[in-house]
Amino acid sequence: MNILAVDPLAPWGHVRFNTVVLAALREIGRVSLITFRDYHKHFQVDESIDIPDPRGLHGSDRRLRFGQPWVVASILRTVRPADYDAVVFLCYEAVSLALKWPKDARAYVFEHNNTDKARENLFKMFLYKRIPRSVSHLVFMDYIGEHIARTCGRRSFCVPLNYNLSSEAALARVPRPLPESGPRTIFVPSTCTRSRVVRRLKAFVLASDGWRMVSKGRHEEESERCRVRRFFDDYQNLMDGCDLVFFGGEYEYRVSAALHEAMSCGKPIVGLDCGFIREFAQRYPGAVRCIGDVREIDAVRFAPDAVRQDQERFVSENSPDAIREALRRALSAESNA
Repeated sequence: MNILAVDPLAPWGHVRFNTVVLAALREIGRVSLITFRDYHKHFQVDESIDIPDPRGLHGSDRRLRFGQPWVVASILRTVRPADYDAVVFLCYEAVSLALKWPKDARAYVFEHNNTDKARENLFKMFLYKRIPRSVSHLVFMDYIGEHIARTCGRRSFCVPLNYNLSSEAALARVPRPLPESGPRTIFVPSTCTRSRVVRRLKAFVLASDGWRMVSKGRHEEESERCRVRRFFDDYQNLMDGCDLVFFGGEYEYRVSAALHEAMSCGKPIVGLDCGFIREFAQRYPGAVRCIGDVREIDAVRFAPDAVRQDQERFVSENSPDAIREALRRALSAESNA
């Protein structure tokens, strides 16, 4: 199978994700990757094709996004989708695909935050629905695909989202019970946890004798019970050393890579009520709890054996092998359609 992988945005935060997906695609067929010249150095593929756009990666993320219709037009001037058995967008911007992608050119697009962004206003949803029907959506959880089918009548395939550690390294991390005494550590690894939620969590921690917190946030802070940093150099150590992982983002139809890392490490997870947390808790009820307020953290209990059971299932369901087979099924379904 001759596969064209496309990355018109080249986000630095997607290097690990792209590496896993491209490796899976190379086990299915021959892979050509078209993206910006500076981005190619991160990946191993069979053929590297440069997007002939002078802005390249020197423009800001905002400039690249606003310039996406011209980027997609440049891609279509460089390659012909019909020359490939499958075209896979590793990420995409909905307006450019709606305006520029040929209506008869089959393609797959990975849904990162596109589905949630389309819900922000009627104009964005209008453009999202104008993405050609020849495009199939690759989603990280089934409920997102069901939403796309209900709202847009589009076809989707579920492809698991991988984690950073190897399966062996993940399963070497065994869940442990919460300490009975002494300060327990809440880790907030996602920048998508809203600032007001971090403030409420901080107030809860400072009012309690049993907790301390380490969080990502826009405004750095350091005290005995509360540490907030814009970036972490010791991310894996913090994940391994924490007692509980907290998520306070407003994710309805997108998933959290940070919580995937937490699941792979066998960490109990507590998240404020949103579509993603509800679905994640339903799928992994031993390791994930959905709450309505940060003050409910004190009442949450986890059994290490139940967390371990969910961890083992998660590691298997989101492994590189599972990703490869999900992609193989998706690409075979379209080629046989």
